[in-house]
Amino acid sequence: MSEYIDKKALLDEICRDNCERSYDGTCHNCRMTETIADFPAADVRPVVRCKDCRWGQMDDLGVMHRHKYHMHKNVDGFCDEGERKEPENENTYSSI
Repeated sequence: MSEYIDKKALLDEICRDNCERSYDGTCHNCRMTETIADFPAADVRPVVRCKDCRWGQMDDLGVMHRHKYHMHKNVDGFCDEGERKEPENENTYSSI
């Protein structure tokens, strides 16, 4: 699995180590920051796993469902409409 980083945080860290300043969009002392700054970012976004989704429903057999469409899902699965549960309801599932 790939790991994703905060590009600005990495550039700040490199500049602090090499130039003793924060990255401000340019660095005249280090070619590495220019390479990182110009590198395309991955097209990612956070996902909400079915087990953590407010729409997830566990049946009596332990099968996860997504109630809107009555789809069977793996508890570690996800979809494009996931919404994280509220913290106070984090460990509960509605039953179907």
